[in-house]
Amino acid sequence: MNASYYFSLLLCAVLSLSAFSENSTPPTVKEKPGITEISEVPWVPSPPASTPKIVYGDDDRIDLYEESDPERARLAYATCAFIDISRMSKKQDGSWRLDSPSAHIRNGFPPCDGEPIANQPAASYCSGFLAGYDIVVTAGHCYNASYFSNTVIVFGFHMMNETTAQLSFREDQVYHGVEIISHFGTGTRDHCVLRLDRPVTASGVQPVKLRRYGDIQLGEFLGVIGYPSGLPLKIAFGNTYVRSISNQDFFVANLDTFGGNSGSPVFNAETGYVEGILVRGGNDYVYGDGCFRSNVVGNDQDRGEDVTRSSIFASFVPDFSSSTGALGLNSTHFGCDDEIVITLMDMDLANFGITSVVVETTNNDREEVDLFEDMNMPGLFSGSIHTGTESVVPNSAILEVGHGDTVHVTYFDEEDDSGNPAQSEITAEIDCIPPMLANVRVSFLGTTQAQIEFNTDEIAKGIVHYGTSCDALSQQTPAENTTDHRIALNNLAAGKRYYFTVEAQDVAGNSSYNDNGGDCFNFVTYTQQNHFTEYFHTQNPVDIEYSQITFVPVDTADFYQACFERIEEFPVPLAGELIPLKDDSFHEVRLPNGITLPFYGIEYDRFFIGSNGYLSFREGSTDYNSVPSQHFSVPRISAAMCDLNPEARGEIYVTRLSDRYVVTFDHVPEYDWFDSYLPENSHSFQIELFYSGIIRINLRELTTDRLITGLSAGVGAPRIFTSVNTDSYRHCESLSYDGSCHSADIDEDWRISLSELLRVIQLFHSRTYSCNAATEDGYQPGPGNQDCFPHNSDYNTQDWKLSLSELLRLIQIYNATGYYASPDTEDGFAIVP
Repeated sequence: MNASYYFSLLLCAVLSLSAFSENSTPPTVKEKPGITEISEVPWVPSPPASTPKIVYGDDDRIDLYEESDPERARLAYATCAFIDISRMSKKQDGSWRLDSPSAHIRNGFPPCDGEPIANQPAASYCSGFLAGYDIVVTAGHCYNASYFSNTVIVFGFHMMNETTAQLSFREDQVYHGVEIISHFGTGTRDHCVLRLDRPVTASGVQPVKLRRYGDIQLGEFLGVIGYPSGLPLKIAFGNTYVRSISNQDFFVANLDTFGGNSGSPVFNAETGYVEGILVRGGNDYVYGDGCFRSNVVGNDQDRGEDVTRSSIFASFVPDFSSSTGALGLNSTHFGCDDEIVITLMDMDLANFGITSVVVETTNNDREEVDLFEDMNMPGLFSGSIHTGTESVVPNSAILEVGHGDTVHVTYFDEEDDSGNPAQSEITAEIDCIPPMLANVRVSFLGTTQAQIEFNTDEIAKGIVHYGTSCDALSQQTPAENTTDHRIALNNLAAGKRYYFTVEAQDVAGNSSYNDNGGDCFNFVTYTQQNHFTEYFHTQNPVDIEYSQITFVPVDTADFYQACFERIEEFPVPLAGELIPLKDDSFHEVRLPNGITLPFYGIEYDRFFIGSNGYLSFREGSTDYNSVPSQHFSVPRISAAMCDLNPEARGEIYVTRLSDRYVVTFDHVPEYDWFDSYLPENSHSFQIELFYSGIIRINLRELTTDRLITGLSAGVGAPRIFTSVNTDSYRHCESLSYDGSCHSADIDEDWRISLSELLRVIQLFHSRTYSCNAATEDGYQPGPGNQDCFPHNSDYNTQDWKLSLSELLRLIQIYNATGYYASPDTEDGFAIVP
């Protein structure tokens, strides 16, 4: 990056910080939140470091085993870690183990001597907390629907003593997300409210309470609990307080937090209520002498840490403090042989012990169900009733139902928040028919990953049961509720055969299975695979400016072969439709007239232009962190994946040509914390998507020092990811291909030379041609023996003469960089542009 650009940013930072007095209002937020990147360096337990660290004043962080306050320990139990599933393995008994905790490495640097808690393992990339029985809240930049199958939500990742981390977890401590209830991925309202695949039943884990009304005040004391830098859970209550309340969506505090704390609950130190979630902050570490140290500032120095107010998301979470009775059910749909679990929250009934509700169906059954109070949470009641399909007998303790019935639950509240009698109701549907399964297939196969797809005739949760024997399918991977199921299997062994069956479970719990007639489906993972992705950072500087990367589809484990060469300008001039993208946004491009674009073997009828330097398939993306976990989360072509801001400057064009789509980013700057956007902050690149499946990335100026370039099949980060060296790809003139060369390619170099073209023109002018094994290409002009295979240019139809259109096709190949065998074209060959 240009040195003057760095100097200017540094100068702006100094001037910005020096302009504030102790009591002044912090600047308008320009920082972007980031997820914690977990290193690939294995963790090795070692003696603890003894030197304390200072963040804002004293370091207030302690481990769970050090916490003596039972109320704060209770809050800690409700805090959860977001961990990439590739680091976890599920055992036959349902328990889980964190197989690959990492050493505490930041940006490739180890901790300096004396850095506290540097000996602990890192595993989680973000934090969150339990806000409802099956509802977790985290930061919006930490989680979205694309993480359902590749992220697990873990309760209980903590240190048991100074040197021992909890790495094994019961089944009731590990969950998946299945529904996004509310989400803002960035900006001042950054948050995510998500529903888990089942209610949390882990011992000691109870939902925490949120501030729902009123505003926190300046100087109020706070605490935060989470997973700083991916380390085991830390509790930080101390001299931490609110520093600014000038923004209605978030407040600023001097919390001792780091990147992995994103999504952490921030508690009011006096009430224990959640005041908000940690989403942004100052620089976590400083680097020097080949290592990193924690950033050291005073309590009122630096910019502070930003906390999204709980009032932004509280309406999406059940209220556990209201006097108005609030009913809940364990599902919106139930089967004909099922258990309906009813919960009621009414603080007026705290310590009453028991209450009741009325349950009715549209087929005229009526039952009264007793609800019993949870002694650990006064005012919270629960009870259940089973469904059946016998004749209706009211007050029989069995709710008789039929397919299509509606269940009504009614609670008669003697006194609501206003002091008046009230009636609370909730309904559910009865569904007794299991979903139908179809089209089971393996849509992607790698060395440590596979993707299974299938369809159902109704919305259902897809589950893949898999293992190395058809008789022992001990592992399973659930996914979201949908009709088009796409489930990634991670953490597989390379070069090994796996067997699998699929299950679909609708929202009522009805299940159907497909085990391939008892034989199980199966696949064999590849022994090696190129992921075609380079991760540029401080220890791997960007070196691909003014270059071109071409990816050509091949029928191998890699799916593509790549070549690299230097360029001076874009091959396609700026033209077409101007796309006015905002910061962290995307634009959908639908392909016309039945045109599709193949990518990793799947045909897509649309693609999405992401403002942060990439194109994605299947869904739009606003990811802006230049880390492999985000790059690999969706099918994606990353030209320069980094935090760009086209809203500030620059232009984005999409151009449609006869054989391709072209997307060009021209002079788009990286997001600037200080809003200065200097001229040197500029990124220009172009992505060409050919209908034949060829992909070409053209890179011009790139001034960031951290980005990702490459391809992603969208099945999550591979368990073993090795960054490639892009500029070591072979030169495009030396590409070789599978299959037989074109008849005209006499020297078999996958290009048509002028002399080779002239030879075919000679055959064209002879009106007919014939076989002759003695010639260099095996053919001769004029009539003769026609017992050999016709010339490849003679394809429409094969009549032993070349038409003008057939000759023009060869001229098209001659004018291209090269060609390769492709069964999808009329002549069996595709061009390399």
